[in-house]
Amino acid sequence: MHQSVRKPVVSSRQSVSHQPHPNGLTQGHAPSTSPRSPAYRGGDVHEAVRFLQAEHEAVLQGLHQQVQLLQQRCDDLQFEVHLRHLTVVEEDTLRRQISELNQQLEDRTLEATQLRQEVGVSRQEAEEAREQHRWREVQLQQQVEAGEARVVELRAEGTKLRAQVRDLRVYTSALRKGGTRPISRPSSRPAPSAQTVPRPLSRTSRASVGSQDSLESSGPRSLGSEDGETGAWKEARLGGSSRAPRTVPRASNFSLPPTLPSPPPSLPPLASLPPPRPSSSSTVVLPPITPARFPPRQVRRQMRMGSAPPLDIDHSGSMPQRDPA
Repeated sequence: MHQSVRKPVVSSRQSVSHQPHPNGLTQGHAPSTSPRSPAYRGGDVHEAVRFLQAEHEAVLQGLHQQVQLLQQRCDDLQFEVHLRHLTVVEEDTLRRQISELNQQLEDRTLEATQLRQEVGVSRQEAEEAREQHRWREVQLQQQVEAGEARVVELRAEGTKLRAQVRDLRVYTSALRKGGTRPISRPSSRPAPSAQTVPRPLSRTSRASVGSQDSLESSGPRSLGSEDGETGAWKEARLGGSSRAPRTVPRASNFSLPPTLPSPPPSLPPLASLPPPRPSSSSTVVLPPITPARFPPRQVRRQMRMGSAPPLDIDHSGSMPQRDPA
């Protein structure tokens, strides 16, 4: 702006330099000696005026341009002021939002840290629970294996018990068959009606008979440890034999009471029965027999003597003798 104002001054100086001097001399030129000098001076004035007008128009044009620029700048400043007010409001809002987001970020970070700690604790608990489950599984597996072994033992024991039950059934059936068979007596023996009533035994002889029976009953009882009847049954159980049944040696002064029948003969072979099963080597306790009819006296005597307690009799001394009276 100052430059545009300065230009007219320079141009005015230049125009002044061309103005005619009052003495008729022009500045910067030699005095004219031409007779037409006043005409020339009037032309110079007109040219100077036109030049000044042109310069003034140029200055005005420059001033108008400067005014337009200033007006445009003013509009820009007003727009910036208006936008600055809006921008300040938005900036405050954005700063507040940024602070809220930072607070949320801190909260989320703290929550994430807590969750990581909880995840670590949960993993540790899960690992401990997994170890406990493994240990429990091992214990249950051991219990299952022990149970399976026990089942095998019980099955084997059941097989043995079935074999014993089968032997007992065979034994009871044999006893029933032996009890129902009529007893054959030798022809040389007199009839019971014709027999003379024997003299009753004395107390010492009865004690000897009781001691002998107690010795026989106190030993281990098995399926083949009875009298000749059971020995013959054992031989028949093994397939039969043509040998005579073994008899237990008795004392010379021992005799059966007349009320007891003679031992029954050997039982027939049990070929019709199914094959035997392996039996246990343990002692078999015979259960009471309840047949359809009463067993013979000898069987009842064996049962009674087997269930009676053993007598504490000293056998180291001499054998009791029959009372001659």
